[in-house]
Amino acid sequence: LVIGCDSAGAVGPYPLDQVKASGYLVGRLTARVALLEVVCTGATPVAVTDTLSVGGDVAEQFILGVLDEASEAGVPRDRITGSYEKNFKPVQTGVGVTVIGVSTVKPRVGCSKPGDLLLLIGNPTTGEEVVEMYGKGLLPTVNLAKKLMGIRGVREVIPVGSRGVKHETWVLATDSSCKPVLKEEPVIFKSAGPSTALLASVSPDVVEEVRKVVNLPVRVVGRLETWVRS
Repeated sequence: LVIGCDSAGAVGPYPLDQVKASGYLVGRLTARVALLEVVCTGATPVAVTDTLSVGGDVAEQFILGVLDEASEAGVPRDRITGSYEKNFKPVQTGVGVTVIGVSTVKPRVGCSKPGDLLLLIGNPTTGEEVVEMYGKGLLPTVNLAKKLMGIRGVREVIPVGSRGVKHETWVLATDSSCKPVLKEEPVIFKSAGPSTALLASVSPDVVEEVRKVVNLPVRVVGRLETWVRS
């Protein structure tokens, strides 16, 4: 089993939400983060549950977003469930989504190699920019992650989240007993919010193939080296 989860707060249609966005979009992107976490290990998502701290007045929007995202990722609708607040009237959004996946093969984790290049796919984005990027179709999708993982020479793909690009390069590298050597560019310090970018470790000879497959910006942000610990 592989389990992924994500949460979002103060983003939505309520009066006290700090970033205004439709419930549909928040539900969809929160589900997407959890789905990406599962799919990027090579597992197949088989069940989704949402826990919504929103009332019945807007719950349908959030649920529809989760349903559409999960269905697009191949999860049958009878395996998508959840709950929302029925006793009180919330004034601020809080949502959570959990995804369960299954795999019969070794997870695609810790299989990067020294000499691999680190590719950043998409533009790390947070807040109101996310709404704009979603409207333009400029956010990575679950299907894009699957397509990338099908390219020979792409070792690993992981979603970049709120902790930013630099953090995720270290996660990917240390899982393979490597260390990242990064370009000192502003983008590596940016948060990517609800997985608005992907990080991939690839053999140097497939970079151009990745660029041909992807309809998002692709940039080399570093490489992996063997980590010799003293």
